[in-house]
Amino acid sequence: MSLLLVVASAAPARAAEQPLLPPDVRNLNLACNGSAVWTEKVTDDHGTLGKFDDDTETKHTRSGSGRVLVRFTETGGSFRLPPTFPGGKNGGWYSMSAVEVTEGLIVGRTKGLLGQSKSMVINRQSGEITLEFAGVTFSGACEKFVETPGARKF
Repeated sequence: MSLLLVVASAAPARAAEQPLLPPDVRNLNLACNGSAVWTEKVTDDHGTLGKFDDDTETKHTRSGSGRVLVRFTETGGSFRLPPTFPGGKNGGWYSMSAVEVTEGLIVGRTKGLLGQSKSMVINRQSGEITLEFAGVTFSGACEKFVETPGARKF
């Protein structure tokens, strides 16, 4: 009779941790002013004609200006669209699943149906931002701001 010895690790398997962002990007808050373009579907209800529904659907290109807020933590980032943009009505922050920082760029990615997609690129020299999210293409310029909870503006 033989004895089979199995050795198991006492520590549970952990998912790969998100790497820390560089110190100059941690706790960075940006206010990005610019404009956006998106496509909106509009359905015109013409009633019914006999057995057939006589509705027509058209697509309209819309545009608007506003401020996108971007913030970074030690391990990632998030952004908030203005309420006038599609996807901005809930007032919530959208988290980025991955943030890559180089000397010249900050690239943020969000999780989509087909995995991660490039959604935000910020040029660290000029402050220019391009953001593609939920059918909205936003471009503008970012400025650093300090967010102090409870601080008065004036």
